[in-house]
Amino acid sequence: MDVRNWAYGGLEGPPQWTGRCQSGKRQSPVDLAPEDPGEVLGEAPVAHAFARGGATVRDGGRGTLVVDLDAGSYSVAAASGQAFDLRGVEFHVASEHTVGGTSHPVEAQLRHRASDGTVLHVSVLFQVGESPNPFLQQALENASLRAGGDDGLSRKLLAPPSFPTADAGVRVAGMDPSDLIPASPAVATYEGSLTAPPCTEGVRWAVYLSPLSVTAEQVVLLQEWVGRSAGVIDGTAMNYRPVQPLEGRTVGVYAP
Repeated sequence: MDVRNWAYGGLEGPPQWTGRCQSGKRQSPVDLAPEDPGEVLGEAPVAHAFARGGATVRDGGRGTLVVDLDAGSYSVAAASGQAFDLRGVEFHVASEHTVGGTSHPVEAQLRHRASDGTVLHVSVLFQVGESPNPFLQQALENASLRAGGDDGLSRKLLAPPSFPTADAGVRVAGMDPSDLIPASPAVATYEGSLTAPPCTEGVRWAVYLSPLSVTAEQVVLLQEWVGRSAGVIDGTAMNYRPVQPLEGRTVGVYAP
């Protein structure tokens, strides 16, 4: 399969991904077992300092809802003494990472990059509750498909699908990524890869272990949006890669 032609389902889904996606030994996502960590961390591996700033909510193609954050508008996450700029957020339904074999309905992946090119992805898991997540809600309210309308999410969900083409997106004056950070600092870390082709390795991962709340309505709207983006005319769709073998890697856990 040409690495450019891939999808999350069907004949071009994850089992058919080639190249590093098949041959790599440090692939993501993985199952996390916080009760049996490979390493117990004595200090928090990530620390965030966010500010509200400009953003673009867009259809990344292949069923990916993306929030691109303006350069310099959002402050850094510090990991191991290194500063990272938050570049954007991607939403996956269901979660890509699992905890003790258990999946969650939604995962947000905060994409960071350091000045030397080092990549850090911080993941946040969601469980269904009574409280909507404000950041996801703002993303859904401004989400557009490539041929979508501009007068509300319901009309945009009825627009022709954009697969596999990304769009320019909708500008949003301010979004607060601190709404994506759990109050509990418990986190698992490991060395992995991008979770979509070309599955490039060398990505640092930090996955928060305490899920945030998302409403059932938000989950359904995200599933519908993913389906329309991926070309599903009626119904919903998922956009996650199944967990990959650890291949001897160590998962560190910080759980104060």
